[in-house]
Amino acid sequence: MAKMNFTPADDLVDEVWGKIGTPERDAMEARLKEEVRAYRKAQLTTSKAAPIDVKIVINV
Repeated sequence: MAKMNFTPADDLVDEVWGKIGTPERDAMEARLKEEVRAYRKAQLTTSKAAPIDVKIVINV
């Protein structure tokens, strides 16, 4: 059986976006943090039930 060579995910990230501390990596991490923050905010607003305006009318 052939031996498989795996590349650690950290090495791939470094290769694509640069090492930690480089301007490209910092910009990518800032964008990613903002996107995660926006996603979480959207999840919070959509997971809560919308307020329901209930009016009770009693006809006597």
